[in-house]
Amino acid sequence: MIRADLIVEGAAEIVTCAARSPSSHSSPADAGVIPGGVVACADGAIVFVGTAEACRASVTLDPSGLRIDARGGVVLPGFVDAHTHLPFGGWRDDELEKRLAGASYQEIAAAGGGILSTVRATRALTPSALETLVRERLDAMLEAGTTTVEAKSGYGLSRESELVILEALARAADHPVELLPTFLGAHVVGPEYRGGGEGSRAAYVTLVVEELLPEVAGRGLARFCDVFIDQGAFTLEEARTILEAARRLGMGIRVHAEQLSRTGATRLAIALGAYSVDHLERLDAGDVAALAAAWTSRGQDAGASPGSARAGAALRAPVAVVLPGASYFLRETVRPPVRALIAAGVPVAIATDFNPGTSPCLAMTPILGLACLLFGMTPDEAIVAATRHGALALGVEDRVGSIETGKQADLVVWDVPGRRHLAYRIGPIACAVVIKRGRIVAHEGRRSGASGAAPRIGGLAMLVDLTTRQFLEKLASDAPTPGGGSASALAGAQAAALVEMVASLTLGNEKYAAAHPALEPIRAKAAVYRGELADLVDRDAEAYDGVVAAMRLPKQTDEEKAARKAARASALRYAAEIPLKTAELSVAVSDLAASAAPIANPSAGSDLQVAAMLAEAALGGAAANVRINLGGAGSEEFAAKANERLDAWTRRAAENAAAIRAKFA
Repeated sequence: MIRADLIVEGAAEIVTCAARSPSSHSSPADAGVIPGGVVACADGAIVFVGTAEACRASVTLDPSGLRIDARGGVVLPGFVDAHTHLPFGGWRDDELEKRLAGASYQEIAAAGGGILSTVRATRALTPSALETLVRERLDAMLEAGTTTVEAKSGYGLSRESELVILEALARAADHPVELLPTFLGAHVVGPEYRGGGEGSRAAYVTLVVEELLPEVAGRGLARFCDVFIDQGAFTLEEARTILEAARRLGMGIRVHAEQLSRTGATRLAIALGAYSVDHLERLDAGDVAALAAAWTSRGQDAGASPGSARAGAALRAPVAVVLPGASYFLRETVRPPVRALIAAGVPVAIATDFNPGTSPCLAMTPILGLACLLFGMTPDEAIVAATRHGALALGVEDRVGSIETGKQADLVVWDVPGRRHLAYRIGPIACAVVIKRGRIVAHEGRRSGASGAAPRIGGLAMLVDLTTRQFLEKLASDAPTPGGGSASALAGAQAAALVEMVASLTLGNEKYAAAHPALEPIRAKAAVYRGELADLVDRDAEAYDGVVAAMRLPKQTDEEKAARKAARASALRYAAEIPLKTAELSVAVSDLAASAAPIANPSAGSDLQVAAMLAEAALGGAAANVRINLGGAGSEEFAAKANERLDAWTRRAAENAAAIRAKFA
């Protein structure tokens, strides 16, 4: 029997989006639909896809497992949005009226609008404000069924600002949406380099090639390098210089090609083995033939993952990524030759192109409809383009983009009677459940835990939504998660809840009215900390799952070993940052308990003592989890600062616990 910890059943359709064969990526008309099918998952991976009858005969659900009833809806892979400009400041709503009055993209840019206006707004943000915007937008994407996103820089256009953008993406990598960063420092020439001499565009290209690319690649801040090749952006030769440098550094290549004019960018992308060519409104018949020839000669066997794309490595054939939202918003009458590309056997992906100027759209479902109405795709072709082919464009087709055994359990249950409704309906579409790596991360259009309340489906959902007995059974199992980090976060959440309870009991007693003004903020803060620590129960498990995923990366070639080493270090860094946050919140709870002790109802003194002890234990457990991951995190500076903070917090929590014990002895 096949063991499962999650079963999704009761669907009208399971839309697998699986290829007909491992080497076939150009047959999008067949979306691999299983009427009334079932999907079973274990430890974050898909272990069964098939009929309900076959599932009953071959799959057994863990006693503490979760059974989700799709209630006649449709199950798809999570959307893979392969082209976004996610991190930016400000909006450009004022440009809509200019465009309606007849101004072109180029005219708006020449008047000081366009990309450079967003650069100014983005540079004005603090790093933390930019990170907050990124996380909020990822929440919105997740709630609309997207589970994997490519995100470009490109609104900094200076050394400092481009790094700030990529660092914000790195800090947001613990979000349930899987982020694949792209360095787009060559979006347009930076505003300081539009003169002559040292401020020339040649100097900007040099900055990108000699300073930014080596740092971005060396720090692992981006998997890909992209260049906008077009009028008002970069020439073919400038792009070749940048992209060849990126390829030498092991980065994957993407190209903005043939959008506003035909430049030959597609042919350059083919020659360099790019992962994708994007936009393609001015693609001609010769370009289509060249892409088809690349897929005939290279196909699926050509490319490995980003990080193994060094000069001399096998070349990939580029996926054609078309962007219906931009065509619609710009009112383009010239459109990508999508039907010709499909007929020629070139895989076509669709993406939101989310950006403030030409496609302010975060959700993939409107893009499905536009792909059908503007580009002539069928609903099934659009669905495959938004899932399997999106994954192919990002080099992650081996683990996301389709519902197949062995792949990540990235699933979305849609509250529609059939898959075509995703392209057919205009307006909001109910996204019932979103599952990432086997965990429920959104329910009924809301991210799990975002409002402090976990969703309930069949009585179970996230770890924090399990009964005490069910959580203990999972903790006692042979699964690597949940583990000590999740248990520590739960201990901290319990400590916060006890502080909140003691404050509430005291506030409810007029005998202690003099203490009410001081206790009210203590209770409010304790409630916030309780919610944040509860979220960390699941985030800690997700962080460790990322370490496991990095350890499973291929390591046959030197390039694969280097990519695996970098991914492992990055995953371990995140796996240390999560319990570090648990430790920080736990000592904050300890401080609240100490502040409450002198003014709280003495009859609740034992509860405050337990709160202080739980907070101290949570901090100690979190510290152990931080320190076990520091050695492989690849940063001595980070390790030193983390240890220094943990030592200080540990002393403070011990002092607080001792003071509370003395108060109520």
